Amino acid sequence: MTTPLPASPPAPEAEEARRAFWERLLACELWLILAEEPAPGAALRPLLLPTAEGPVALAFSAEARMAGFLTSPAPCAVLSGRRLVAALAGQGVLLGVDLGTDAPGTLQPPEAIAWAAAHAAPVAEVAGRRRRGGSAARGPGRCWRRWMRGWPA
Repeated sequence: MTTPLPASPPAPEAEEARRAFWERLLACELWLILAEEPAPGAALRPLLLPTAEGPVALAFSAEARMAGFLTSPAPCAVLSGRRLVAALAGQGVLLGVDLGTDAPGTLQPPEAIAWAAAHAAPVAEVAGRRRRGGSAARGPGRCWRRWMRGWPA
């Protein structure tokens, strides 16, 4: 499901707008850049970029945006925003969505991720695992293989 992301998160005191922002982000399908291609059955490990605010995991709302951001092939996984937030909550990691692209980017601190995870409907325990059946991330490496075939042109 492709759900348009809002331009920017609302102020923390705007409770209704904040809930609407996170509902849309949680419903989105996101492309997450991985640190490495995981072994079969292994947990996904996002690539974490060091910043002054803390490590940042990078996700994109469209594969083309991710491809435009990357300068070389990289492993990735496709998963729902809900699963990504559940996996990152409590890890002390910031979430960067659509940073450095033509879309409005957002950088969410660990506190906002924890809030969203606490207020989201529960998800299966397979959050952050490779896809087996129909509910978790689409296979890591899919994006890397597209780069190797010359995509995008």
